[in-house]
Amino acid sequence: MLWTPDSSAREEIGANIGRKRALEDSAEGDESDSPKATVIRLPSKTFVGLWESEAITLYHERHRALAQKLSIRLWKRFSHGKFIEINSHSLFSRWFGGSAKLVGKVFEEIEDLVDEDEDTFICIFIDEIESLTSSRRSVASGSEPGDSMRATNALLTALDRLRARPNVIVLCTSNLIKAMDPAFLDRVDLKQYIPEPSAPAAYSIMRTCIVELQRCGIICQPEEAASVQGDPSRPDTNVASTSDSLVPLYDVANMNKFDPHAVGTKLLGIADRCRGISGRKLRRLPVLAHSFYIQHERCNIHEFLSALARTVGDEIESNMHIVDL
Repeated sequence: MLWTPDSSAREEIGANIGRKRALEDSAEGDESDSPKATVIRLPSKTFVGLWESEAITLYHERHRALAQKLSIRLWKRFSHGKFIEINSHSLFSRWFGGSAKLVGKVFEEIEDLVDEDEDTFICIFIDEIESLTSSRRSVASGSEPGDSMRATNALLTALDRLRARPNVIVLCTSNLIKAMDPAFLDRVDLKQYIPEPSAPAAYSIMRTCIVELQRCGIICQPEEAASVQGDPSRPDTNVASTSDSLVPLYDVANMNKFDPHAVGTKLLGIADRCRGISGRKLRRLPVLAHSFYIQHERCNIHEFLSALARTVGDEIESNMHIVDL
């Protein structure tokens, strides 16, 4: 084995920033107490299997999987890595100019971590980067608060300093690229557009939710559901049968798609209708299906898929009404 996953606990940076600012101005209260970033040593046991698993289709797991994979692939160059996830929302202050100071101090701490060991691979992740890189033209026109311009300038300056570090990579996500400052976009080496989940991805996302509902005993085989519903006081006997998934993997379902009564075929049809639905919404649809259309605690897989198909239809109709508004 070329690498050993690290199981050490997460570290938090930015707590000392809060203490320093509290000493400088005690009137700031608790807004500086929250951690500004989380540091996880790479490779991490918590990230093992993310790249290979179906969870890679989930929006919030892609950056963790990529950081883990890079730290493993670059083991000859870097002895280990650190994954730094910046909480962008904690970098805003109610005091004028405070946001820029917080951004600058967080990146100063990150630079200290980088300088400690050049053999350490540093992966910095910022979610919803548009909150820190709002267009300065909008600020000048008065449509954005003036403090956001200072925060944007501080971030751009920090990124310029990090460009000279060969062991640092910065990953960012946003779904509002038009709201970001052109100067920031010019500094981005690679822009990768990630569309809404395809039919295979939608199938995998909903399958993971169904497998979890099966594990909890909410979805079971038809005969098990009938026996439990017939005797509500009967012990939960269907949990033992959840070791085998009721829903096949996408490739297996696709090979057997000519059987209209197969579970995989039914879910394939549902997934094909889910084009344009976000991954977050797809994960909620199975729970909504059980809440809206299942009148008892447990149900069989075919009954659940019928409810899921109705829920998807409701979601599509709702989206059409929103577009018409």
